[in-house]
Formats: sequence, structure tokens, C-alpha cells
Amino acid sequence: MKNVIVTGATGAIGWATTQKLIEKDYQVIMAVRKVERAEKLIASLPAEQRRKLFIEKLNVTDEDAMEIFVQRIRDKYSPIYALVNNAGTLQSKYHSKNGYELTYLTNFIGPANLTRMLIPMIDPNGAVVSLLSLFANWSSASKSDYEATQRQFSPIRCYADSKMAMTLYMQKMAQLFPQLHINGVDPGIVNTPILKMDRWFDPIVSILFRPFCRKPSRAADIVVSAIESDTTGKLYRAKGPVDYPRKWQNEATAQRLYGRIH
Repeated sequence: MKNVIVTGATGAIGWATTQKLIEKDYQVIMAVRKVERAEKLIASLPAEQRRKLFIEKLNVTDEDAMEIFVQRIRDKYSPIYALVNNAGTLQSKYHSKNGYELTYLTNFIGPANLTRMLIPMIDPNGAVVSLLSLFANWSSASKSDYEATQRQFSPIRCYADSKMAMTLYMQKMAQLFPQLHINGVDPGIVNTPILKMDRWFDPIVSILFRPFCRKPSRAADIVVSAIESDTTGKLYRAKGPVDYPRKWQNEATAQRLYGRIH
């Protein structure tokens, strides 16, 4: 049975992806911050499916926790068939941790470092899939720095910049590890709690906007397609794999971001 790691596996897309994978007879390591929530979700499943799920604590914003996680993966589950970088955040206010703005740390620095640490354990024919976002259209592929200071902070812009940084990193990884299937997923606008901005207009957005968002289960279908593909360096959307948009490409910036992680 093939092992797949899903970060943020208790979130809307993460849990939907986890369920799709066990239905296809993968074994899933749920990498989560809140173990109790994962246990409750698993308890709702039939016994046959529960046997395919394993919980491992992980916080991608904590380097020490990531090292412990990677060691446990090496000891208990190696080799890994696929890594799904799903964990993410959209902070409504400026926060910093370990010297980084939290949106940038959660959406780029943490997942990229986790990918670097796990690459040696991934099956030669395996996959790395990262959840990206069409919000990258609000960023630039040639920025000198994607991390905002407190004075520069804007929730949507910081989210867009963090996703652009991860987009460029994934493209560089696909070039340097051609034996693997390294692809991005742009699921569109999905009905998840990340849309909540803790602002007065949240109820209005829920009424007018959420009914038209894509269901997490549909996003999960796209993730699974990317895992099982025989392509690399592609962006998976609802209609299938495409090349990364030209405005999402910049070789020099991708190389610089890769060098920062490696």
C-alpha cells in the first residue's frame, strides 16, 4: 500500500483529499496541528477505512517540530509515495513567528523546507503536490521579496505573494528532480474557512459568495489527479493539467527562492 502525507489534513480540502485517497486504497499519514480533531474525524469512518489512516503531529511553522516529524516518517513510513503540501493560512492581521510574517511562513517557508527534508524519502516514481492559488495573479513573478513588513501588510496581497513564492519554488523543484512528478494544484475558489477574514463583511460574503464556490471534494479530485499523473512541472486545474501561466514564471526568481531554502 502506498503512503501519502497530507499536511493540514483536518482542513476542508485536506480532509476531502484524505478520504478520496483511502477510497483509492492509499495509506494516508495525516500531518496535523490538532491531533484531537483528526481523531474525531477518523472516528466517523468505517473500520476498514480507519486502518488506512495514521496521525502525526506537525506544525509547518515550527522548524524543530518539522525535524521531529521527518524523523518519525523516516522511522515508521519510509518510503513515501507522495507529499501533499495542503496546509495554509490567510492571516487577517500581521503576525510574526521565528522572524517571518506568518502567512509567508505557513504558505511558503514551512512547506518548502518540509519538501526539502522529505525529498530523499519519496519513491523514485512518486509525487510532490502543492496547493497553489489563482490569487497569485495579484502578485508578480519577479518580485525581489515576497515577505511583507508590518507596515506593508495587506491580507490578500501577503497571501498572493506567499502562493507565488511557492509556485516558483515548485517549478524549480520540477526542473531539478525530473524523476518525480512535481505539480501544483490551483483548485479555484473553494468553500473553506480560509475565506473568513474576521471582518464585519464576513456574513455578507457567506451569503453572496460561498454558494458559488467549489466544493472541497471537487478540489480533492484535482489533487488526486495531480498525485496520480505521469507529468511533472504542470499546474492542475478543474479541466486538467496546463503549463504554468507565463506571468507565473520567472527563472531567476525561482532560482533565488530555491537557493533560500536549499
